[in-house]
Amino acid sequence: MANPTLNDVAAHAGVSLTTASMVLGGKSARFTPETQDRVRAAAAALGYERNAAAAALRTGTGEHIAVLMPTQELADSPRNLLFDSPFFSDFFAGFEFAAASKGIAFSLNRISEPSKLGALTRIHRPRAALVLGSMPAAAMAVIGNWDIPTVVVDDTEACQPYRSNPALIDYCLDDARMGFLGMSHLIERGHRKIALLFGKLASSSVHRKRHEGALNALRQAGLDDSSIELIESPDVSFGAVDAVARQLVAAISHGATAILCMADILALGCCATLVQNGLAVPKQVSLCSMDGLRLLSYLPYRLTTVDQRIVERGIAVAGLLLDGTTPATLSPFVREGDTVAPHSAEG
Repeated sequence: MANPTLNDVAAHAGVSLTTASMVLGGKSARFTPETQDRVRAAAAALGYERNAAAAALRTGTGEHIAVLMPTQELADSPRNLLFDSPFFSDFFAGFEFAAASKGIAFSLNRISEPSKLGALTRIHRPRAALVLGSMPAAAMAVIGNWDIPTVVVDDTEACQPYRSNPALIDYCLDDARMGFLGMSHLIERGHRKIALLFGKLASSSVHRKRHEGALNALRQAGLDDSSIELIESPDVSFGAVDAVARQLVAAISHGATAILCMADILALGCCATLVQNGLAVPKQVSLCSMDGLRLLSYLPYRLTTVDQRIVERGIAVAGLLLDGTTPATLSPFVREGDTVAPHSAEG
């Protein structure tokens, strides 16, 4: 049959035009498996190919996922999140790979106020949305109440008021587990005086949870909080460590044998600062971090880190939004490198 239409598919399958449209448009949950199979078999038999662009014009829904990020001035730091947070590059790598494999595009939208969200949904309503970074409360109030399937990554506190909305999905890492694993690894290697290099705890629930996990590991090992020294950098970036360089060096001179960083990007800046101050890693001080960024594979040394499997998380979110696939549990793990050495009381 030349250029079969959706009407042809519906007739061949013995269903209504609406049923055929919804099944082939990915909205098949309301129909029995038998009906879904019949429609898809009819489409295959006739050689029917769905015109996504035409469907978008008819329904006002585009075959794309809207990725939402805060505008630069509303981010945790004055820097651009995409430039200074390799986490986002890794996450996008996995997300885009999975979306592209299904022929789905995504658009990146910087949001500062609710009106921009209204314009976004009026012009070409996305089939789904992904939120990265902390949104302002007014914008989150819109996102939290709309009916577009939306995944919010690593911001449980922002999702809390909107728990009753089934379209909103809180996709969070177990950040307390991340901190616990990092601290436990250092304790298992014999370290008892440890400096913690974090971003400002007040600025992020991720920071606070990783800090809480580290403290829990400390206590489970029978150690008290006097065994650690918390150093808070202005933000989480490579250059931010310059502002706390003196504190880091002082912590080591006061007996710290290891540093636990809450993010790889901080650890990279920390390592450079230590070397600039004549301190050898790991001979004089061990360094453990968290995240597992892809860029670590390009370094001349192997950073010991708690790997959260960022690319795989991006792939999992794409599957969740496109197919409703429940993501597999991606447990963080310690990826051992060259930056943590065993320590004994004798030094």
